[in-house]
Order: sequence, then C-alpha cells, then structure tokens
Amino acid sequence: STPIAERLGHQQYFLFIREFIYHLSLALIEHNGIIYQYVGDEIVVSWKYNKENKKRVAINKKRVTINKISVTINKISVAKNKISV
Repeated sequence: STPIAERLGHQQYFLFIREFIYHLSLALIEHNGIIYQYVGDEIVVSWKYNKENKKRVAINKKRVTINKISVTINKISVAKNKISV
C-alpha cells in the first residue's frame, strides 16, 4: 500500500482507504460478519459458517472484488493525471 499512498498523496489515499472500508463494512453488515483485528492497513474479518452465508458471500465476493478493482483503477488514473499535469 505504500507505493499507492505515495502516488495518491495523503488526501487521495485517505479517500481510497475510506471507500475500501465502506465497501467492506457493507459486506460485514449484510452477512453478519465481525472484525477480528486491525493489522496495519489490513482488516481481519470473519463470518459464521452456514449455507445461506456461503452462497451470499460467494456471490458478493465477486461483486466487491470487481468494485474494489474498479475503484483502485479509477483512483490511480486520477492520481497519474494529477502528477503528469
């Protein structure tokens, strides 16, 4: 995450982390997940295992991953445009 933080700068990196935590929070709330611990810029989470959560998590995992990749690409593109100007 340090290279991303250096490229984005303090304000953009803060927005990036805030948006990531927002999307993670939605998944936690929707699937009754819990935050186990914070490790640096990592968040360790867990969910109770049951068949319903297994199905929902599998479907939403793809959605969250796609959204996260899209947000990351957009943020880096914005940062590159700001740096090159």
